[in-house]
Amino acid sequence: MKRNLHLVTITSVLLAAATARAADKVTFEDDILPIFRNKCLKCHNADKMRADLDLSTYDATMAGSGNGPVLAGGDPGESLLYKVVAPLEKPTMPPKDKLPDGEIEMIKKWVEGGLLLNAGSKAVMSDKPKVDLAVDPDSLGKRPDGPPPMPNDVLALDPYVRTARTSVSTAMAVSPWSPLIAIGGQRQVLLYNTDTYQVAGIIPYSDGYPHSLKFSSNGRLLVIGGGRGATFGHST
Repeated sequence: MKRNLHLVTITSVLLAAATARAADKVTFEDDILPIFRNKCLKCHNADKMRADLDLSTYDATMAGSGNGPVLAGGDPGESLLYKVVAPLEKPTMPPKDKLPDGEIEMIKKWVEGGLLLNAGSKAVMSDKPKVDLAVDPDSLGKRPDGPPPMPNDVLALDPYVRTARTSVSTAMAVSPWSPLIAIGGQRQVLLYNTDTYQVAGIIPYSDGYPHSLKFSSNGRLLVIGGGRGATFGHST
């Protein structure tokens, strides 16, 4: 009887934890579509697609406008839809109004979390490089001008993967100019600020475990290599 009671208690705790994790997820169905219905669908629906953009369904939203996708999973800075409602880019949307700060933050979290359709969906992360990969040969080995390069506020601060037990770090790299250390883990790379001992940003790595981390000589780029063991390799 005691053993059964113990099992029931453990099951209840696990279910409560799973429910809490699901509640933390920002999804299109539960959180984003109500915002669109209230502010966007008068102009962006299947019948009246201003800028060839339909926001009435998840698939239509992901398809984007006549100029291509307007969302980049995990990267609000490359998501046109977020930038025009933030408002960080013109033309701002809605054109004669501004979304409440809470709704703008909700859209940002949705993008950062991987553009989930619902709580059971798999995150959709962009594989587009977030920085200009061109390197000036004259800058190699030189301290960059201005403040030390640090992650911007586009990077999430919450882990994309949470496990019951912490895994062994698979790779590590230290920035040559910034107070940053990069640590590879399960499907993500954690950036720590060595001055504040706080997480400075988390980079998702959907291709498995990062086994190689290397900062560029100017500290502005972080090269990540790895994959799933005995299957394939991948770099970003």
